[in-house]
Amino acid sequence: EGVISGVTRDVVRGGEGIAKLKVTAVEAVSAAADIVLNAVAEGTEVRAGDKVVPEKEQAQLANDAAAASN
Repeated sequence: EGVISGVTRDVVRGGEGIAKLKVTAVEAVSAAADIVLNAVAEGTEVRAGDKVVPEKEQAQLANDAAAASN
């Protein structure tokens, strides 16, 4: 699955959303992103081992959250 420049992705640790990233550049085998500063959980830093949620999984999480609120 491809990464698209300009999209925002969630970052999770231990199943909890801790931050958001905005993809800024995409190469054949790598991508770069900026941390969205106002979307980082207080007292938290993005670190090695945190998971960037792929688009498909992010959509499924949003659907699950919507279903749970109904």
